[in-house]
Amino acid sequence: VQIWRVSIDGKPEQLTNDPGDVTAFTLLSDKSLAYEAGPSRAAIEKAELAEYDAGIRIDGTTPIGQPLFRSGLVNGRLATERYLGDWMMKTTLLADQNPRVQILDLKTRRVRAATPSEDKAFHRITGGPQMDGAPGRSERMDVADDGRIAYVPEKGDDRALRVRMKGDHGHEIICQASACSRRIAWLSWRRARKEVIFATVDRERGGAMTIFDWDVEQKSVRVVREAPGLLHSGRVAGIGVGCAVDDLYAVCIAADANTPPRIERIDLDSGQTLVMADPNAKLARDLGHRAEFVQWKDREGHPFTGYFIPAEGAAKGAPSPAFITYYTCQGYLRGGFGD
Repeated sequence: VQIWRVSIDGKPEQLTNDPGDVTAFTLLSDKSLAYEAGPSRAAIEKAELAEYDAGIRIDGTTPIGQPLFRSGLVNGRLATERYLGDWMMKTTLLADQNPRVQILDLKTRRVRAATPSEDKAFHRITGGPQMDGAPGRSERMDVADDGRIAYVPEKGDDRALRVRMKGDHGHEIICQASACSRRIAWLSWRRARKEVIFATVDRERGGAMTIFDWDVEQKSVRVVREAPGLLHSGRVAGIGVGCAVDDLYAVCIAADANTPPRIERIDLDSGQTLVMADPNAKLARDLGHRAEFVQWKDREGHPFTGYFIPAEGAAKGAPSPAFITYYTCQGYLRGGFGD
């Protein structure tokens, strides 16, 4: 996994050739780019073969419902897998090692290791799990360039979105709007403005997401965009990073039941959306609008949501067989979270 760049009307160009998979990156300036990479693929393969020869120790990180040696595809390579991330997310051997942060000079293409200050800046921008000055462990957090912190506490009864402004000696401002107490998938300061952009996962809408703007000084929260599906970087809300946010726009990977992933730019003032890139347009055209969002309640009044996809090719007037599947299925319908 490497970093590429492309102009809207140009050809793609590969920027990195790291021996390990790139896991995150950000622009530090118009001249340099910082990226994080895992262990080299050669080191991972060597560890796999060494373990294969010496014997594999079964512990809590070992997926035992599959072969123990090179049993699953990880970033395109058949690899020995381990539970070393969050929840049931599988990854490779050596993934528990600290990743490397590298600096790429965009003009000369030279790569060097990040300095301690560059490493800190990288994790501040990309939202590392724990940063200096953080108020305890946080489920979601973003730190502005001037030290302002927006976060959602990891534990506790009151997990509403809150901020600590620079120079307030730890004084918290807690968002009082009901939206701030929903499940928040990602959040970001609106650059220099004292506004926090955040996205919620709306269970009553089948896990679809809504982007809000919290003006900290005005104590107001407004809807920026209510999407029919995901506005995120991955296939499940809350896993992975969110949208890229600056003063004017949020740039997101958008997907819903009938729309495969595409890149959208959302105006943070008007909520207007512009499709910037649609690499899966042909797939969407070939399949057409096929899924209908449905809501219902059981006898006890518990709410449920789902998608109905009518059978194709059934004889006119004849009944069609019904197949019911259940699982988390946010974004584009490609088989649910477990495929």
